Parts: sequence; structure tokens; C-alpha cells
Amino acid sequence: MAHIAKRTTTGGQARWDVRWKALGRWQTKTFKRRSDADAFRRSVESDELRGVVVDVRRSSALFEQFATAWLATRRRPDGRPLTSATKALYTDLLQRLILPTFGPAKLASIQPAQVRSWHAGVADRTSPLQAAKAYRLMRTILNTAVRDGLLAANPCNIEGGGVERSPERPLIDTEAVFELAEAIDPRYRALILLIAFGPGSRKGEFRAYRRRHVDLLHARIRTEVQEQDTGGGVVASAPKNDSARWTTLPEFIVDELSHHLDTYAQPDPDGYLFTGPKGGPLAPVHWYKSFRLARAAVGLPELHPHDLRHAAGTFFAQQGATTREIMARLGHRSRAAADRYQHAAARRDAELAARLNTVAKEARSRRGRDVR
Repeated sequence: MAHIAKRTTTGGQARWDVRWKALGRWQTKTFKRRSDADAFRRSVESDELRGVVVDVRRSSALFEQFATAWLATRRRPDGRPLTSATKALYTDLLQRLILPTFGPAKLASIQPAQVRSWHAGVADRTSPLQAAKAYRLMRTILNTAVRDGLLAANPCNIEGGGVERSPERPLIDTEAVFELAEAIDPRYRALILLIAFGPGSRKGEFRAYRRRHVDLLHARIRTEVQEQDTGGGVVASAPKNDSARWTTLPEFIVDELSHHLDTYAQPDPDGYLFTGPKGGPLAPVHWYKSFRLARAAVGLPELHPHDLRHAAGTFFAQQGATTREIMARLGHRSRAAADRYQHAAARRDAELAARLNTVAKEARSRRGRDVR
């Protein structure tokens, strides 16, 4: 139960202290008016009946302080530390989109209306996708504050606020992929074809490919690491979803990679497969510049590099691949799922890759060119 005690300040002003016990300690909150004290007491007693316990002293901590401590101790569901890439993403979202608004605010002072206004503003300034990512992170942080007894309820209560509604991406066919590969700087030709007809590699994954990851004899490529820019340099980590995998390649991709290895890849086994204009590791700025020029040349100005990954999944599905086979090929799964799916899908993966090679040859043939 909560109790109200009246006292007089040294200046002769009346004050009402609400005292109640929470988390084994006595808590006190002071009000200038008796009516406010009564309302707060009723709120505290209602929370007690519902099993809600709030530590008022700690809930006065600033959001930035709590968020910084949260990030330093955050773990993945399996108990392992966050990957460097994930921590870098969270840090970027906090610094760029969340802390400028809520950093100086006390945890207990953040209200749902403020969150709604902030969410709408982020969507307008950046994009709905960025707003969803930032909102989801803030909601997760404040969920921890609720579990720690610092908040009675999470003010992030926007229905669907954390749902990423990406705009519909353009679908491209096999002929368009070959047109793009022929329009781009020759050193990126094999990369275009590998993403679209191979493992659908993410940016961080294809940046990290080394010569040793290519197995021409068995017509496959190994995806086992990703490299991400974190602001403090390039950081290597396991692929997203821990989706290390071998992917069987169509025959024509093997031929493309053989030529690429001889012409553009760094020479050592640990040398980078895809390189920049001066032969160093592939920098995003060079890749994106070449991609933009190529997409303009083929009349696809809205095409994004990640659309090639979507094309890879589409092309594979068109050859009869099951959902699990597509997930295994593109790395859309947990490690446990990968272990179950990859062994079962290995032979089927090779069969589907052979079908994909036939489709690609037919597409090239229709354009009057032979696959290398």
C-alpha cells in the first residue's frame, strides 16, 4: 500500500510525499498538490495489484545512459555476444536516429505521443524502412527497462511500427541480367552473374570472397564470412544468420569465374576474389558507381544491387526448387536449420544448378551470343 504524508518546506510551502515499497526498498515521490498525490497513490496501488513494480529512482536515468549500457551487455538469443556488424548497425541507428531526440530524456518521461511523433518524423526525413528499424531497436531497449522494473509500460506501442514495408522491387529476367553483366566494367561481370545465378550473395558476403572460396573442380563456391564497414574500419564476421554454405554453380558461371580468377582476382589463396580498379579489396564506392552506370546503360535506372539477390531466388524457384532449397541456397535460416537443410539439399542443389545452366544458355542464345 502507498501512504501520503504532508510536510512544509523551509519556505513555508506545503508538500505531499507519496511513499510505497517496491523491489524491497521504500520509494518516495513528492507533489505540490494533494490531488496529484492522491492520483499517483491510486496509480501505484493499481500497479501493485497488477504486479507492476517500478523503481522510481532508477527510472529517472537518462535514456542515453540506459541505451549505452544496454548495448554494451546485449546478447543474442543463444547467449553469444552480438556480431560486430549487428553492434555497428545498432550504434548507427542510436546515434543517427534515436539519441538526438530521446538521449537527454528521462526513461519515465518518454510518452507514447512523443514516440509516435518521432517515428513519423524519421519516416519523413529518411524512409519508412529506416523508421521501422529505429523503432524496433528503441522498443527492444525499453522492453528491457520494463523487465528491469524501471518502467510500468513501454511507450513504444505503435501498431506495426516495427514492420519493414520495403517498396516492391523490380523483377528482372535472365536476359536483363546478361545485358547488365555486359554493360558493367568487365572486372564486375562475373560478380553480376554470380549473384544472380549463384548464391545470391549479400554485399558483405561477396566483398569477403577469397580465391580459396572458389572450387572450380566441383563447380561450387563457399560463403563463410562477411565484411562490413563499421566507421572504424572493415570488420569480418559470420554471414547473416550464421549461414556459412557451399553453393553449386551452373557450368557457365564456373567458366566466368575461371576467366575472372586469371584476370582480376588477387593471386594468393587468401587473396580477394573481387577487387577494385587498382587491384585492392573491393570498395563499395567503386562497385556502386559501376553498377549505376551499367543499369542506366540498359534502361533499368531503379535497379538496386540487392535486386540481383531477389533474382537469384526467383530463378531458382522457377526451376522447381522448394522453399527449403531456396532458403539453403540464399542463406535464409539459422545455423541449426542450415545443418539440417544443406545435407539433404546437396544433390538436389547440383541438379537444379544444371537446369539453371540450361536456362542461362537459352537466354544467351536468344540474344545471339554463346555462353563462355
